[in-house]
Order: sequence, then C-alpha cells, then structure tokens
Amino acid sequence: MCGILACFSPRGEPVDTETFRGLLDTLQHRGPDDSGIWSLPEAGVVMGHRRLSILDLSPLGHQPMHCCGGRWTLLYNGEIYNWKDMRDRLVSAGVSFRSTSDTEVLLEGISKWGLEATLRQCVGVFAIAVWDREERKMYIARDRMGEKPLYYGWKNGTWWIASELKAIAALPSGGWELDSEAIGLYIRYKYVPEPYSIYREIRKLSPGSLAELRPDGTADVRPYWDFSEVVERGQAEPFQGSITEAADELESLLKESIRLQRVADVPVGAFLSGGIDSSTVVALMQTQGGDPVRTFCIGFDEPDYDESGYAKAVAELLGTVHTELKVTPDEAMAVIPQLAAIYDEPFADSSAIPTILVCRLARKQVTVALSGDAGDELFGGYNRYPQLSDLWGRMQARPAWLSNGLSALYGAGRQICSLVGSENLAQKFLWHENYAKIQTMPELYANLLTHCNSLDFALSEPPNRPLKPKTFPVNTPYHYGMACDATEYLPGDGLVKVDRAAMSCSLETRIPLLDHRIVEWAWTLPESHKADRQKRKKVLRTVLHRYVPEGMMDRPKKGFGIPVGEWIRGPLLDWAESLISETAIRKAGILHPRRARAIWTAHRDRKVNDPYRVWALLMLQAWLLK
Repeated sequence: MCGILACFSPRGEPVDTETFRGLLDTLQHRGPDDSGIWSLPEAGVVMGHRRLSILDLSPLGHQPMHCCGGRWTLLYNGEIYNWKDMRDRLVSAGVSFRSTSDTEVLLEGISKWGLEATLRQCVGVFAIAVWDREERKMYIARDRMGEKPLYYGWKNGTWWIASELKAIAALPSGGWELDSEAIGLYIRYKYVPEPYSIYREIRKLSPGSLAELRPDGTADVRPYWDFSEVVERGQAEPFQGSITEAADELESLLKESIRLQRVADVPVGAFLSGGIDSSTVVALMQTQGGDPVRTFCIGFDEPDYDESGYAKAVAELLGTVHTELKVTPDEAMAVIPQLAAIYDEPFADSSAIPTILVCRLARKQVTVALSGDAGDELFGGYNRYPQLSDLWGRMQARPAWLSNGLSALYGAGRQICSLVGSENLAQKFLWHENYAKIQTMPELYANLLTHCNSLDFALSEPPNRPLKPKTFPVNTPYHYGMACDATEYLPGDGLVKVDRAAMSCSLETRIPLLDHRIVEWAWTLPESHKADRQKRKKVLRTVLHRYVPEGMMDRPKKGFGIPVGEWIRGPLLDWAESLISETAIRKAGILHPRRARAIWTAHRDRKVNDPYRVWALLMLQAWLLK
C-alpha cells in the first residue's frame, strides 16, 4: 500500500513544489520505500506518491506513472489481485509492459479499456487519482467496499486529493472549517461516516465510486459498483443448496481469494485472534502449501480481554509459526496519546489500541498481513442482529396509542430532569423517548446503532439534522442490519481502524472475505445459512470445522478490546481529567461543560459504567486539542 497526494488548480496555479513535498512527506509512514512527484504547471496539476513496495520492488514500479501513449498519469494506493489475468488480456491486445507491477497493469487497462470499464474488471483494493492529459480532467476512484481511504476537497480554487486527511489539513494556508454536522454524526456513531470528514470543505469518496473533479469546484460522483443492486440481485436469485453445499462454495471462493492475496514480493503473514474469522483464513492459508504461515496475536493479563490462549491453541493445531506478545497496560496506554494523529479525525473505537499493537508486532517479521475482518457483516455475526429482530417484533405488536403515550411521558420526564440538572437521568429518558417514537425498522436500527443519540446532550449546540436511515431491498431485520453495517459501520469504523493502524507502521493488510465476488455470493445466501437462535455465521463455521474441531470455537463472542473503562478511572485518570475539565472543554469550544462533565463524573465515581460514551467524549477532546 502507499500514500497519494494530488492537487489540481484549473486556473493553472499549482502549489509550489517544496510546499507540496512537505505535505507529501506527512504520508511517509504509508510509503517509506520511495517517493515521487510529477507536475504539469500549465494545467495546474501536481501529483505525488509515497511507495510501500510489495510487487516489483524495482524502480520500474515508481509513481506517478505514465501510460505508454502519454495520455494518462496515475497515482495508485492498493493492490489489484487479478493483475496477472488482466495483464495477459492486455498483452493479447497488443500492449507491451516494462515492469511486473500491478500499477502498470491498472494504468494500461485505463488507457486501453477506459477508466470505468477497467475498475469493473479489477479484483482488489485501491484508491486512485488519474490525470487525463488529453481532456485535461482529473478523476478519482475507490474500491468497492472502501478498504483504502480517499479524501478530496476544494479550497481557494484548487482540488486536493489525499490518502489521509493530515496531508490536506497541513496545507500552510490552512483555514479548514470544522463541520458541525460531521461532529453531530460523530457523537452519534463514534466515528465520522462517509461522505463526511471532520472539515466542511473535505469529503471522503464513497466506496465503489468514481468522480470527475470539475474546474468549478463541483464533483461528478457516480457508482461503478452499487451495493444495493448486489443485495437486490442476491435476494432475487437466492442460493438453493444445503448448508453443506454453501460451505463447499464458500471454501472454494475463499481459497481463491487467499491464493490471490498471498502473492507478494515481500514476506506475508496473518493475524490470528483465535476467533472464527481469522482462524478460517489462516486454516485455508495453511492448505495452500509452502512455508508455514506466520501468525500474530497479542494478549493481556486481564482474563476478560485476553483471547491469546485460543489463538495459540489454533496455531498449534494448524502448525503455524506463531508469535504472541503479552502487552502490559503501560504499553497499551502509551498508544493513546498517538490516536488523534494516527486517525486524523475523532475516532472512538478503543479496539484501535490493540489493533495498532498487533500491527507493530507483525511488522517486525512481515510486510503484508491477511486479516479475518468482515465475517460479522457478511455472515450475520453481531449480537445486535438478533436484538434488532426481537425489538422489531415487540414494536410491531405495540399499538400506536401506547407508543404516543410513552413518548409523551418519557419526554416530560426528560424535561423535568434537565430543569433540575439531572443530566444522566435525562439522557435515560431520551433513550426511551426515541424508541417510543420509532415507526420503521430503519429508524429502529439507526437508533440502536447510534446509542439513541444520547450524547447529543453533551454538545454545546446539539445537532438539528435528523438521522436519515438507509433503505435496502431486504425483508428481514437480520439482513437489514447486515446491509447497513456493510455500507456504514464497516467502511466508517472497521476498515478505517485496520488501515490507519497498519499503515502507521508501514504494514499492508489484506482482507480475503472482502473480495467482491465473495460479497456478492454471500448476499445470495438465505438467512438460515447465516444464523439462527443458537449460532451465527453458520456457513463460515461449517468451513472452519473442516479444519478446527467445533469444541475449540464453542465460546461466547468477544470483541477485540481493552479495559479502557477501568483505565480512565485509574492510571489514566489525570489524562482524562485534563481533557474533560471545564477549562479544556471551554477551550475546545464544542462540548457543553456541565453536561459533558456530568457524563464523565458519573462514570468516574462509579455511579454508572459508561466507558463507550466517555471514551467518545475523550477522543473528541483529544482531537480538538491536539
């Protein structure tokens, strides 16, 4: 993987090279092996690249790269896993190649077939910026599921494009304006969802999209792959076989995905938590021959958060070369002050901390690591899916007059509590008030996923934009929750967490389950093949149990977490108090001092156990005051 940066000034006034080089170097962690800058001053174009060499380690893989005909210039962050097949077809069409890099294949594909047609043929992950010299146009595109990040923004007559927000935010002219709407969404989701960024003038390109950046500062954004169409097609043409036949198909698809994703000119390993998803990926990697897979896991002394014993047992069974690191609280807490810089935006998923630590562990031995992410979103693994089904069933059975009455009652209670200064109790009333108002399944899931907006209270100016739940052509709550998570939570939280954690230490991650052919196939499966009351991810479990005994996986689902709730009451107490003191809150200027302090002190004093909401407030303050 790499880091890309480009600017396009349609009036022909690009930023000077030295300033641009300084901005590009903020992405050095994404590409420590090489750096390149190309400019076309008369068109106002400057393009820069930081390279992490994975395929064709020679200088022939240097970027920015120009096609043979000279029309197209490409910046590319990612991996095209089917590049050999695409290359063969291009050679058959008369194209000559200078290198064995997938970058050149992508570029010559664009030159031969066109941009959108080439993207549709790619199996892989990517964020690209491509300049069309003939038409004097700048295009950007992002992979189907959003594994690779891409920001773009318009400022003072110039388009800026970057892999990470920090490269644009560091622009000397500065002046980027905080987006109050994005802050409101962060308070609800605990991350800033696409297409927003924390700055009003900068946006994230949505997964599966490409865009032309126009000279007037507008962007023509359009999908080349539509997730809703995938869902609709899968529901219309469901898989008809048994669970065993489904497992056969999934095993075949996963083996092919893993075979392609293991290709690299550098060492490759895998994360192994001992859970279903990572264990399945590692088990199938081991079947493909060659040296034993190098696997990596971290553990903690706190039993409630430590799964390293499970990972070790799976590694021994499968015969991997396993590396485990027991992390002390001091080592984990040392990461916390770095989070605002690594993630660029407020980001309140505390599992980022162990993710960063396991990436650093793996980077000592490998340059590429395969991950088991996305099994929950594709095969129904989260606990909230059955919870959604149960809640929706009860709400459908509740008469409208009762819902209206409960809403009015809870609303009155909330107002009384606010008047007497009991903010935490007022938020509990808000939680129930919001649920009583819900009339549709999308509304229910939006509120379930955003903790019922209860942190809106903590803002000095609560957001006035209501949630706009997505709609999908599905018939069950289970499938609706999965579709939402695949398009919102996964690209906004899970994939951001992994990408920034890995790239902060120059490690490339690959996610076999997110091969778009697996995603499309998974949506043909009936719900009965994914989950029932007893087990979730049924088809994935069936594949895994061909290699790992069922008893080894028979345990409650755990998150990949750490005890931040206790740490901020103990060894991190002074740090937390400094961020959420009344003085610090007033300095940052976003939170309501009394209300935010009420949430914090109730947790600190053990009146409630509220680590997730408190952590969200702390991460917002840490970012604002960085």
